[in-house]
Amino acid sequence: MSSRELYICDSDGKIVDTISAGDKYVKLSDGDRVLRKNVIEYLSDTMDIKYSFIKINPYSYCDIANKYSIFPKLTKFIGYMDNILEYSNGKNIRRKDIASICNVSESTAKRQIKGLIQEDVIHSVRKNKNYYLIMNPWICFKGRKIYLSLYEEFKLSHWRNKVEEVQK
Repeated sequence: MSSRELYICDSDGKIVDTISAGDKYVKLSDGDRVLRKNVIEYLSDTMDIKYSFIKINPYSYCDIANKYSIFPKLTKFIGYMDNILEYSNGKNIRRKDIASICNVSESTAKRQIKGLIQEDVIHSVRKNKNYYLIMNPWICFKGRKIYLSLYEEFKLSHWRNKVEEVQK
């Protein structure tokens, strides 16, 4: 039995690759994916939804929510991948807006925001003459990934260590 060789050529006829006659040859372009039969069957039984979920670390979330009543209400305002507290139209939430959003008095809102900042749950960051309130991604975040700048902002957080201890 002799083995035949097959040649793969580009559009100009130049030989690009050589394969045996019995081999299967597949060329993938950038962005292509290989899916197995089981994955295709699984995907045919699923559906994409039009909204994204907020991922919550249950180990830290419960502790914080018990101490600060405004915290659970703020989580629905987390921005996608950047964790900036913002309205659905993209406008940033300011400290003075939190009292009306959370249905608490202004003094309660100020006191609880101060506590959340001290406990490293929220950071107040100044950028281009504006102040942003950013939620710690080790407690909760929206999206599948976070920006590197967000990671750098919270990489020394003690909440990160608690998450990694639980994961071990």
